[in-house]
Parts: sequence; C-alpha cells; structure tokens
Amino acid sequence: FMGVLIGSYSAYLMESNLSLLTELPTIFSIPIDTIIRVFGISIIIGIIGMYLILLRLSRQTLMDIFRQTF
Repeated sequence: FMGVLIGSYSAYLMESNLSLLTELPTIFSIPIDTIIRVFGISIIIGIIGMYLILLRLSRQTLMDIFRQTF
C-alpha cells in the first residue's frame, strides 16, 4: 500500500513537471483497473510460491527441516 502511495505521488510530480514544460493543463488520474490487475497478479504469484514451498517442505522430515534452518 505504501508503494502505491509513493508511486502515485511520484507520478503526479512528474506529470505536473511535464505540464509546466508543455504549458498544458495537468490531468492526473489513477488507473484503478491497472492497480487491481497488479494486486491480483501479486496475490496469485504469492499463493503459487507458498504452495511450492509447502510442497517441498512436506516431502522432508521434521529433523531435516530443523537441520536446514538452524
């Protein structure tokens, strides 16, 4: 969430700077569909990554897991 705020603010600053150079009005809009798509893709990739890690850990014994982590 913090990255969205910082990225949107940076985009607004660049857009306002560009409008000063071109002498056109500043029209800033946040593309909600793109934000929803990126969040959806990140959630799907996170779930796939957790599944692969848990699949690998389920094949090991508890002592092997402790040996690798400590």
